[in-house]
Amino acid sequence: AAAAAAPAAASRCCSPDAAEAEAIPAATTAPDPEPERKNNFPRLSEEIVLHIFSFLSPEDWGRCAQVCHHWHRVACDPFLWRKIYVVEHTMAAALFLHILSRNPRVLQALGCIVNMTGQADEDSATTSLQHHPIAWPSCNYSQLHTLDLSSSVFSEDFFCRLMQHVPNLRNIDLSSCSVGDAGLRALATTHPKLKQLGLRMNEHVTDEGLCFVLAQCRQLVLANFAWLSLGKKALRALAEFCPDLELLDVSGSRDSLDDDGVQRICANCRKIKVLDVSDCYVLTDVSVNHIVTHLSNLTSIGLSRCHNITVAAMRSMASIQTLKSVNIFGCYQNVYPQIKEVFSHLKINESVLSQVNCSTEI
Repeated sequence: AAAAAAPAAASRCCSPDAAEAEAIPAATTAPDPEPERKNNFPRLSEEIVLHIFSFLSPEDWGRCAQVCHHWHRVACDPFLWRKIYVVEHTMAAALFLHILSRNPRVLQALGCIVNMTGQADEDSATTSLQHHPIAWPSCNYSQLHTLDLSSSVFSEDFFCRLMQHVPNLRNIDLSSCSVGDAGLRALATTHPKLKQLGLRMNEHVTDEGLCFVLAQCRQLVLANFAWLSLGKKALRALAEFCPDLELLDVSGSRDSLDDDGVQRICANCRKIKVLDVSDCYVLTDVSVNHIVTHLSNLTSIGLSRCHNITVAAMRSMASIQTLKSVNIFGCYQNVYPQIKEVFSHLKINESVLSQVNCSTEI
């Protein structure tokens, strides 16, 4: 019997299935390998990559351009550089010109310092431009049509030279910046077809410089002269030389703008749609009468803190059929419900911000 069982056992051990079963213990299982991570970014179309890049900042585009040839091509696409926004950045003048060399249509450099010493922010992604001398281009930055330098600091000589290289500039905001009369003269001389001009709270501008600009740039459609030290000479020039004005902010003129000044503006600038004369303390009901009589296209009016204007005069403005909003902050607190009832179809005190700015599409 033992001899008969031996060949059977030997046959089982020699079978392939039995050998495999003995080689791999039943209790142990091999772990699954970690799935390989695939990079699908190269499979995206260039249009999709461009859309993704559009959510990044100019500094990020500069870094992306150093990754590979594909990203460099996308990061330098003119679509991304149509509008450039830089805020509170210290830069060398050469870097400022390098930004312009991207041919943006709109450049907003807010609260920036543009110096001529070759020093720039140490954290800048383009430090290679820090010590380069200023090299003005042989060609112009012909794509630029809107420039916002609000609250920025730069030399007036640099600004005057810059104006010679932006031939198609139509809109500029110089609010609270370092440009004075010399810069305004350079601006007006090179850009007589200027459409929008912002000078809000610019302490370096005088009546003489402003009168020169208004006499040269007679196609202005938007003017923000809020809280300037406007004299009567500049206000007369505004009424005389700018008949195409549609948006005008002369708030903060205090006692410089009186009823006669409002009469001249309304009589000569009848296309005005948005007018802000807030904080003009000497205006009376006479001014309201001129506004109602001459400005038939008016959509928004600011009369905040004009305390000499009566409730009866305010009610008369309801006759302007195109009127949509009224700002009367600091006035008529005791009779506000009555005014609100008269202006039930209007927006009252909806915003403390001016509607007259150089980013406005006209």
